[in-house]
Amino acid sequence: MTLVSTSQRNSLPDHLKSVLLPWEAETDLFSLFQSYHQHYLPRGPAETDLVEQLLLISWKRRRLTLAERAAHMAAAHQRASMEPADPIARRALCADPSRDRTQTHSYDALKTDEVSDIQDKRDIEEDRQMTMAAVALLEDKGADGYDEALNALRSDTREWWEDQVENSEVELASRPDQLLTFLKAEVLPVLNNSLTGINQRPLVRQQIQGESLDPLRLTTLHKMDERLARQFDQTLRTLERLQSPAHKRRK
Repeated sequence: MTLVSTSQRNSLPDHLKSVLLPWEAETDLFSLFQSYHQHYLPRGPAETDLVEQLLLISWKRRRLTLAERAAHMAAAHQRASMEPADPIARRALCADPSRDRTQTHSYDALKTDEVSDIQDKRDIEEDRQMTMAAVALLEDKGADGYDEALNALRSDTREWWEDQVENSEVELASRPDQLLTFLKAEVLPVLNNSLTGINQRPLVRQQIQGESLDPLRLTTLHKMDERLARQFDQTLRTLERLQSPAHKRRK
């Protein structure tokens, strides 16, 4: 029969609530509290105290896991840049054939993943194919293909062109040639560069993830975890000794 009261089994004791940090959930600590008490079934104040020590050591080790993740994220954030061809991107691509035409930056790589890479490549390739179809129409039909080419473009590319027309006062008669030049000299290079940048992301992402390692900070965290692990083992051995049949017979 355990000495833990009914109220303790249904709520976290007040003295344990005080260890919670403002952003930590009481329900998480209570769940762990219940697990430890149900497993070790402490009898008497000594065993109860030891079980709570195990609980708190385990809780602190969870904080260290969170701290390690936070350390990586902080370092990655500090190093990431939105500047094209930033130092991390250049280091990541130093042995890549595309290194001389870096089209991505470390911040873009950091906030994306393999799934978004696939989706973005599919999106760019669709835009590219539609643009090339419009180019083919203009080269084949000239002025007669202007409207058809315009309709063949994706809506965002068409809006980009319309902005160009509005801002540059292009004469209607010269619009087909101007549109062809715009598509070949501006749109297709942007799309090709975007595709190159997406293909470069995995290497840049890998580089910034690797550079997020701060050896000094992580060494400190690991030493703290090792110390807590030793405390856990010592506390557990003491609890097991108290709960052993031989100790109970001596009582």
